[in-house]
Amino acid sequence: SPHASLSSAMATAGLPDPCLLAPTSSLRSRSTPPGELGKGVWGYWELGAWKPLGISGRQRARLRKEVLLAGEDWAYDPPRGEMRTKRKGNKVDCIAAEKRANTVELMKKMPQMLLDYKVCLLWLILLCFMLFQFAIQC
Repeated sequence: SPHASLSSAMATAGLPDPCLLAPTSSLRSRSTPPGELGKGVWGYWELGAWKPLGISGRQRARLRKEVLLAGEDWAYDPPRGEMRTKRKGNKVDCIAAEKRANTVELMKKMPQMLLDYKVCLLWLILLCFMLFQFAIQC
């Protein structure tokens, strides 16, 4: 299998860089220029001008796939950026978050609010009782 013999072929040829070796016959017809894969995925800027890679995207992808299937590391991918943590959303989502935050604040005040309600209710009951007593006496 050409995939199993990739690392041994690299060792016997003395070529540590996988871009210098096309592992299968389909890629041997067009050799990759040395260091071409390290210049970027699509191309690179040289002296203020954009230069496309000397290898097509299809050949580069096939070469990358074969190197990865052979168990080797592919060092030519650009570094990945940080993942997006801020989610996309609508105004409704923001309003819901604000409502939840407001609810948390109100729940902190809830014991005092209940105590005030009970005191007010006791005063109301006491007032009604006094009015009832006054109505009976009259």
